Amino acid sequence: MSWCTDTYSRLDTEEWITRCQRNWASGSDREFGIFDSVSGEALGCVGINQINSVNRFANLGYWVRERRLGRGVAVSAARLAAKFAFQEMNLVRLEVVTRLENMASRRVAEKLGCQFEAIARTRIIHDDQAHEAAIYSLLLSDLTDAQASGKKRRGGS
Repeated sequence: MSWCTDTYSRLDTEEWITRCQRNWASGSDREFGIFDSVSGEALGCVGINQINSVNRFANLGYWVRERRLGRGVAVSAARLAAKFAFQEMNLVRLEVVTRLENMASRRVAEKLGCQFEAIARTRIIHDDQAHEAAIYSLLLSDLTDAQASGKKRRGGS
């Protein structure tokens, strides 16, 4: 993430939390911190943003700190946020939009049950440069189907 630099400070975090609280109060973006349930360590965040209330869809985004990657944190948190979006926000569609080369984010989308839809030209601006993006969509039925097939693969019911 372009904002995640060595100079990111506690003040930056406090400003982000204040902005999140304002967004919740105004009914816009919904950001959730991800924390380790034992240590309390901040692991990342997941959010529902760029909400289109007319067509009832939004973006689903996630970020996990580097040393906690590959442990299912993003998939678990994104699944909870998606359930919230469908059940509490009455959305019918979520989109994951990621740079083409961000294979980790693309794998999270696929494990979550998202369907790949397109490669969009000049869809993401990063470091003041336009980049192509992979667009994935998630419907409530995709989320349910992905959970069911995951349980079957693990031997559950």
